[in-house]
Amino acid sequence: KQKTSIVDFLAEDPSIQALQKSLDLKKSLAVYGLGEGQRTLISAALLSDQQAHDLLVLCDTQKRAKELWEDLGSLLERYEVLYFPALEMIPYELLAKSGELEQKRAEVLAKLLDPKRRKPFAIITTIEGLSKELIPAEVFRQGIRTLQVGDVVEPEELKDFLVTYGYDVVEQVEQQGQLAFRGGIMDIYPPCLEYAVRIEFFDDEVDSLRYFDVADQLSIQKVQAVELSPAREFFLTEERISKGMTAIRAAFEQQVERLTKKKDRSPLERLQGKVGEVLEKVQQHLYFPGLEQFQHFFYPDGVTILDYMDKKTLVIV
Repeated sequence: KQKTSIVDFLAEDPSIQALQKSLDLKKSLAVYGLGEGQRTLISAALLSDQQAHDLLVLCDTQKRAKELWEDLGSLLERYEVLYFPALEMIPYELLAKSGELEQKRAEVLAKLLDPKRRKPFAIITTIEGLSKELIPAEVFRQGIRTLQVGDVVEPEELKDFLVTYGYDVVEQVEQQGQLAFRGGIMDIYPPCLEYAVRIEFFDDEVDSLRYFDVADQLSIQKVQAVELSPAREFFLTEERISKGMTAIRAAFEQQVERLTKKKDRSPLERLQGKVGEVLEKVQQHLYFPGLEQFQHFFYPDGVTILDYMDKKTLVIV
């Protein structure tokens, strides 16, 4: 093939070709003594002749992951290169997270599960990004929905569906993960789309779909179909709410038994208050910052981002 970039020239180098043969034979390869820039170029050269499978690149810091994402975006033409940020969480503390980070992660997960994807993905993240448990891919996939002009959809049913999968109901959509519904018009801003979507209903039929800019709320273009995806990486379906609440109550009873043996009643009272508050909000389908701290009660079958990717994914550390 015609060599058009530095990566193409590197791929023809005998030492790179020797590494490629070793990788094909051993399925794992360790190369030492490389600087950051060299690692980036050699990784790109090794991948230039690989079969089209997903790629997961692990970096030691978020800063390095962002830099590599920017570099590989221009070097790996056969891949769609995506950055999967880690969530910086302190265990057992209920902390509000950056909505932007959360929606970026949800966007990556939705793209990985898109059956119409045209390119393999190169996902750039950190060890923390890989180790964070996610809900099972088949559950996340249930929140991906395609709408077409002419579809018969009950607007309230669509609104309830989107709320279940993490959308916040607001007066006017201004950022990703929000929806607004007034009259026969519903505005939605999925994390997987560059622009928000305006749906016009005629009774319960989708009469028109168009992209619009949230900055001025003006239409950009009409489309025939759009794909909606979850606004968060963590959400609760009815089935999971029921199972999770049962598991939380069971764990709570165990703690009560232990704490009642102590003279100081304040820890037990604090626990009772906190658990009661969590169960009440979950039962009412209310999302609150820190709900993910209880994820293992609702999703004991948690997975990692590798489970969302090609089974032959190549991992570079």
